[in-house]
Amino acid sequence: MISKAETVNNYQNIENEIKFLPKSLLRMRIINHLHETPSTMSEINAQTDINYSAISNNIRYLELNGYVFRNNKTYYLSNAIRNYLHNLYELEDVINFIDDFFYFFHNHSIYGIPINSFFTINQLKNSQLIENDGLNIYKSYEVIENAVKRAKFVRGILPFYQDNINLTIKKLSKRNRMINLLIPSDLKVNFNRTFNTNKHNINFEYFNGQEIPHFFLMYTDKVMILGLFKNDGVYDQNRLLVSRSMNAVLWSRTLFLDFKKNMDD
Repeated sequence: MISKAETVNNYQNIENEIKFLPKSLLRMRIINHLHETPSTMSEINAQTDINYSAISNNIRYLELNGYVFRNNKTYYLSNAIRNYLHNLYELEDVINFIDDFFYFFHNHSIYGIPINSFFTINQLKNSQLIENDGLNIYKSYEVIENAVKRAKFVRGILPFYQDNINLTIKKLSKRNRMINLLIPSDLKVNFNRTFNTNKHNINFEYFNGQEIPHFFLMYTDKVMILGLFKNDGVYDQNRLLVSRSMNAVLWSRTLFLDFKKNMDD
């Protein structure tokens, strides 16, 4: 049995293989279905909302990579990959979580999240999906601002500059709350113009273009907020995943520290 610790220690050896799945939500949903019951393509089509053409294309890739095998017209999850993936970060819970928040993840760059954080992302299962609507097109930003106003500290990964969010963080810093942000180096001038970075309670660290994540992350003592970029590279300002669960806050802390460590390395 492969333990989580062993898997993390051997991350470089499994990275390419595991990334094959999260790059496609459809493949993950097919894997999840076959984990429950062997099926023909027609049965998969009938029991999911995946169209037949997409099933055909994706199951061919799964078969070529050894994730599934076919007996007559029925597809089975291979025993080796079933055991491997089941032991690896409780994959089924991760898939179910992604299914529950399908419209948050669909057509978004989920594989920008470090792999050890991705395979524990079900820690966010008590989250709420916040979406802008025609009545309030700034709802997502207001959620971030309100979370910051009430915070004892703020830590986050900000791949962009947004005036209202940063002004709210600036007000918090004046109350001597701890601010720790990881920011793209090409935005350094913008942040230095807004903040007094000489203050003891402000700690900004900058990453270069090669390290830019495909997600926005902010967490405080009480709340976790996650945003994603679309597949075309544009940040989706219309959707956020928000959780006040301590598990989610701890998950965010791990993601933050992992990303920071990669910066330092």
